[in-house]
Amino acid sequence: MKHKILLEDRQIHYTVRIHPRAKHIRIKVNPIDGVIITMPVDTKREASDVLREHAAWVLKQLDRWAGKVTYRKYVSGETLPFLGVAHTLQIIQKANERISTVKRQDETLIIRLANTIKEETQREHIRKTLERWYRKQARSYLTQRTEFWANEIGVTYQRIRIKGQRTRWGSCSARGGINYNWRIMMAPPQAVDYLIVHELCHLIVMNHSPVFWGIVSVYCPAYLHWRHWLKENAFYLQL
Repeated sequence: MKHKILLEDRQIHYTVRIHPRAKHIRIKVNPIDGVIITMPVDTKREASDVLREHAAWVLKQLDRWAGKVTYRKYVSGETLPFLGVAHTLQIIQKANERISTVKRQDETLIIRLANTIKEETQREHIRKTLERWYRKQARSYLTQRTEFWANEIGVTYQRIRIKGQRTRWGSCSARGGINYNWRIMMAPPQAVDYLIVHELCHLIVMNHSPVFWGIVSVYCPAYLHWRHWLKENAFYLQL
């Protein structure tokens, strides 16, 4: 649920999440969603009181992200990352097309716009067109890499879903279902492999105990680096 609060004369939007498995109150600052506070079901504390108590830290994190969040114009010459490589956008307007398409050619993403797209809606239309393209690439690439790593680790998964979570790169259910965030396709291949190994290892250990991380380290020795990299670059891996 979305809320507003004044912290040191600044109006801050925040989201409260009541989680049945949460044991402690946690505050996260996400470059897309802003401030998120997760609370146990049986807590007697008010989220607003917790935020006021940690106001200095919250405001510091918001200021930190403010200078990093990327605003994209979706014009020719702008760049977008794909598997860690900057690709230059080439927008072809008023193409003789009924639907808009994206084609990757070397390190260029060529977007041919349908001839029905109006100027005032063009930016959002290009964003949605690119998102569909990234999702399609994610389905193919992540399926291939998941099959590879599942064989290496010796686990069996049930299905893969490509989603658009705001705050999670992936998840794994006890039944073997794996969800991936399509935005991971913007990250370098090594970061993608780390994510895949991470989720597949949950088929062995469902928590984040030292045993779990020990298994992850066998298949991804640099997992700490890529875990940190994803956290620090989340602001850039978005449309």
